[in-house]
Amino acid sequence: MIYLVDKKRQGEFFLPLLPDALIPRLTEELVFLVGCVENETPIGAALLEVQGEQVQLLSIAVDPPQRRRGVGTAIMERCVTLLQATCTQTFYAVLPAELPELAAFFSSLPWFCPQEGASGFSIPLGKLLRIPLLQGPAPGAVSVEDVPSAVYLAYQRNTFPADTSQCSRTQLDQHVSQVMLQDGRVSASALFSPSADGLSLDWLHNRSSDKLAPLLLLRAALAAMAERCSPETVVSFVTDSEIALRLAEKLLGVSEKHETVLRWEISAYALMEFEAASAYGGENA
Repeated sequence: MIYLVDKKRQGEFFLPLLPDALIPRLTEELVFLVGCVENETPIGAALLEVQGEQVQLLSIAVDPPQRRRGVGTAIMERCVTLLQATCTQTFYAVLPAELPELAAFFSSLPWFCPQEGASGFSIPLGKLLRIPLLQGPAPGAVSVEDVPSAVYLAYQRNTFPADTSQCSRTQLDQHVSQVMLQDGRVSASALFSPSADGLSLDWLHNRSSDKLAPLLLLRAALAAMAERCSPETVVSFVTDSEIALRLAEKLLGVSEKHETVLRWEISAYALMEFEAASAYGGENA
């Protein structure tokens, strides 16, 4: 049986199928859990996040002994079916290159299409803390949780006018995410969210006149991480800009990079096709 799980009553039974870093996100209102149960035992789970008109697949896993039985495909079919009742325009997943089995899995799903990929790398926090440029004071930087809600909401609306759910407080690690204020407004930001392995830099933005603002924000974020995270915590950076990637490599002193697998996406049009196929029995959800 595959169904939308009541996270408060049954979420704990699916914890072994979820990445440790994503478990705290089960409490978030816009994060949903779809589970598969067989003989009263959870054997598969997918974690979804609604982001305005988009839905992101945060995680999907099937108990190893139950793989290659179509469980993962059935879970994804159920996820897409559930989205028919929402205002979703895009359902997407971003897959790391070191998990080729997931790329093969999405390639087998006829309704998902690969999009342009991005490059990035992951670095242990301990290594980041040893980089000279990222050490020292960060005057003017404050934690997102210390910014008045109205000020941050105004920043969201101005920065993401098409989708104000982007970089919402519920998505971020507020202790780590840092901003700078100017005339009562957010002028620069370094926003981090929990990832499967640790923390992911989701947004680095500077509208201030201080060209060093991004560097100062990263310093402040790393100082906050050092207080709350172990040196082994993985910090991820991903970009689809080669220029930004080269600058990051130079700044962080990292020469090795991994390629993030293509973003896999099902669009509104494909959702309609899926719905029509389901109505005529073309898909087994």
